[in-house]
Amino acid sequence: MVDRQVVIEYLNNFRRLLSKYLKSGVGVQTISYPFDNGVIMVVELGSGIATKDEYRKKSNNLREALSRTNLFEETDSVPEIPGTSILLSMNKIVILKTIDSKQWSEDSAKEDVTNVINAIRSKVQNK
Repeated sequence: MVDRQVVIEYLNNFRRLLSKYLKSGVGVQTISYPFDNGVIMVVELGSGIATKDEYRKKSNNLREALSRTNLFEETDSVPEIPGTSILLSMNKIVILKTIDSKQWSEDSAKEDVTNVINAIRSKVQNK
């Protein structure tokens, strides 16, 4: 399991790096769902919302953690995550990370923010 302090440091780096792309007044709230082989982090963006972090109790596995997010309908057949997976949904960014220590560095946070921004730009261009 990833240490809670490591998750907090990653989220602080992610938030700091993402903030340069956000309008003034946009808050970033996170809820972390740890499980045996990693952590799911749900990042919510919103105008006027307070910036805060929540850390939920550990789930036994990825399927259980996904179910606790209440974002996914079917969690019975969940594939293993290779390192980092990022999903975009409305005003939420869902980040799934394994316990691999390389996934939690500042460089990894920078790469994740770049991937999020590129995915958003791609969606906007394809509309």
